Amino acid sequence: MRPGDFFIGYRRGGRARHRGGRPDQSALAARIGERTAATKRCDGRLGEVHRQRQRSQWVGHVVYPTGNGQALRSDYRGRMNAIRPVGELIRDWRQRRGLSQSNLAELANTSARHMSFIETGRSQPSRTMLMRLADRLDVPPRERNLLMRAGGWSAIYSEGRIQDDPALEPAREAVELVLRGHEPYPAIAVDRYWNLLARNHALSVLHDGGIAPFLLQAPLNVLRLSLHPQGLAPRILNLGSWRAHLLHRLRRQAEATADPMLRALHRELSDYPGPAAEALASAAHGFVVPLRLRASCGVLSFISTTTMFKNPLDLSLCELAVETFLPADPATEQWLRTSLQSRQGLQAGSESEPQP
Repeated sequence: MRPGDFFIGYRRGGRARHRGGRPDQSALAARIGERTAATKRCDGRLGEVHRQRQRSQWVGHVVYPTGNGQALRSDYRGRMNAIRPVGELIRDWRQRRGLSQSNLAELANTSARHMSFIETGRSQPSRTMLMRLADRLDVPPRERNLLMRAGGWSAIYSEGRIQDDPALEPAREAVELVLRGHEPYPAIAVDRYWNLLARNHALSVLHDGGIAPFLLQAPLNVLRLSLHPQGLAPRILNLGSWRAHLLHRLRRQAEATADPMLRALHRELSDYPGPAAEALASAAHGFVVPLRLRASCGVLSFISTTTMFKNPLDLSLCELAVETFLPADPATEQWLRTSLQSRQGLQAGSESEPQP
């Protein structure tokens, strides 16, 4: 063969034969172009098939006891496909907690290489590893459920509604018992977004009229009611310190959960007009920030406490909090007790009246 010749090998009758000659440059370029175009078309089809499989892939599986099973499963599939890859979620939580891959790997008792593979999607974490990472990263319960589903595992916490789920009837009774047990002191039960779920009768002392009706419509947000100019804000004597206390607490909750709804609520409340925030330490009532409220009887002073369920297995119970307002001085305590006794006397009198 001369320099510049080429040969094409092929088989006929079991023997390899060669055909020599100079290449036709235009024909060779055309063949190369056709092969390149065919390869691109093939890669495109394979990529589309892969994307369709990813879109149609189920993450986890649940069994719904009632309703249209097919419709519910389709809705579940749609919601689950909106979840980001588990590696991205872990990376976001790691960065939010200020940890490096090596730090998190050491806390989770694994290697930095394995952590890198999990975050980039080259390795799928087991259920045990995901639970361990969620624990080390202090991921909130609702976000733990999302993390487990993104990894292809079932949720850790059930997602019932304490308002109407029959399985949570004992929990509702326990909450009502706690609220009644705090009388004559006001107490409320709120959800993750500070929406009112239940209250006791003593809360009426905080509602002394002058509140815009739209703030009392369901869902009633207790933070919005407290800080809105048409809510309780004009009656709060130490509004600067109380406002700073509530906004600080809400900001920490939003940072811990990375919940966009909590962030939006914090922005809304921060934009409300009000006095300059006082330093919490200087405004504290010895050891806490009090709520000093102007009422028809004078000035009422309260300190608040928070009660939560220990080791709940349902998401609504994980996020439920009972806020109680205890008297901060003897005058407030005496007025609350007298008010309760008067109300009980009126109720007893109305029940003893003969019916026509």
